[in-house]
Amino acid sequence: FIFVIMLTIRCDIVIEEFGADKCTIKRRIVLKDSQLAAVRDDIRQILLRVTPLGSSKSSKMVIKSFGYPVIDLDMHKRFIGQGKASISLPVHSVRLMLSNCPPDKLRLFLATLRLKVNATQTTLFRKPIISDAPPTSLSLLEELSPLRLPPSCILSPSSRSSQQVLTGPLQVSTPVRQSKSSKPRYRSFSRALHQTSSAHCHADLQMKVIDLVNQGRNIFCTGGAGTGKSYLIRRVIGLLPPDRTAITASTGTAANLIGGITVHAFSGVGDLLSMEIGGSVEDNKAWLSALRTRLCGSPSIVAHWKKIRHLIIDEISMLSAEVFTRLEQLAQETRCPSDPDNIRVQNPFGGIQVVLFGDFFQLPPVKKNGQAQFAFESPCWKRCRLATVELQHSWRQSDDPDLSRLLTAAREGKCPEWMQQLLKSRCVPNREPPENESSIVPTRLCTHRSDADAWNLRMLNALQGTFKNQVMDRFSTTEIALVVQYLWIGI
Repeated sequence: FIFVIMLTIRCDIVIEEFGADKCTIKRRIVLKDSQLAAVRDDIRQILLRVTPLGSSKSSKMVIKSFGYPVIDLDMHKRFIGQGKASISLPVHSVRLMLSNCPPDKLRLFLATLRLKVNATQTTLFRKPIISDAPPTSLSLLEELSPLRLPPSCILSPSSRSSQQVLTGPLQVSTPVRQSKSSKPRYRSFSRALHQTSSAHCHADLQMKVIDLVNQGRNIFCTGGAGTGKSYLIRRVIGLLPPDRTAITASTGTAANLIGGITVHAFSGVGDLLSMEIGGSVEDNKAWLSALRTRLCGSPSIVAHWKKIRHLIIDEISMLSAEVFTRLEQLAQETRCPSDPDNIRVQNPFGGIQVVLFGDFFQLPPVKKNGQAQFAFESPCWKRCRLATVELQHSWRQSDDPDLSRLLTAAREGKCPEWMQQLLKSRCVPNREPPENESSIVPTRLCTHRSDADAWNLRMLNALQGTFKNQVMDRFSTTEIALVVQYLWIGI
């Protein structure tokens, strides 16, 4: 029988078995969508068990799970952030190259495997390990029965949680020193509940998002500023395979913060996604015809969309309903172009899992002519059947509950009496500045760049004196640059 460590990852694996010279590749096995698990055999020896799950490019002889004993190993983790790593077994001259693995799960797997191997090597009382055992033929693990846990290990969740809360030792603040007394210190249940219930409640909302992602549900996660949306995005990204996950945002700045690209760049059709057309049925048919023409001439776009299984969009509030609808139509045209309309309604985004983050109380969509509709006003928003989770605890202002409460009210467009009194108490009374000190002009914040330019021009024209033009450098007006061509400075 085997003792399962409960250490399993799902990824693409390339196995290379070397010859006696440690250089010549004797056999190469390519497995797509496989499972790699760390297990123990009856002599407490660690093995790496490989289980093919999907189609593979290897020979037909690989039809079962097979394993490699781990006596010593070398790990290469330079590209672990991309879901890639390699494990070398020097004793058996085997190298396992892992790819397309969720980065966070891969980090946990490699770290735990290293600890288990080190613990096995330092164990004094263990049975001898046969280093020259055949790595594949004699290590088939399907024939081994599962481990039966002793009754002492079987506890109910309630009993485990009560022991952890009531009988666990107190945590010391300094990691170097330990508690003088080794006896467990007991705390009252009311005190422990008061200290941990609030943190557990807020963490449960984040864990709910993680559970929904693992279940394959479409999700919309919202919340005010500082509630942990960006942190949660990074955790979700670490749980999904990189090659099948698209990380996007509505703006370039937001995309850089999460290591992704813009929605327009990911779509592959660029400006066609936000092309200004009318709202009639004929205009929509004309746009759809232009999209199909673009896809017929670009098969790489179709192949790119067919590979994606998870789509993450940040700052969904700045994505208009028109762009969101066209993005869904693009997914349908690339993934299932021959499906009828009734099948498309039941399968939004062509079966891609959609994970949306954003706050509709923040910046709205930007449109040159008129006011754009929000993404939730799109007809395909309801068809996605999104599970909505609102993060309510502000971690950014956790040390100032009054400020957090004030910002929450301002986010909802409310200004009650207590909020007015709190703001008035922070106002500095007017005072005459000294002769050698100029008056302090507060900074004005604007939501749009055009409003800021108009205000700056108004203040510039209010200055006394004449303007002088001095050319410091010349460059072509057609050159793409992030700086303005003329910079006006009042002296």
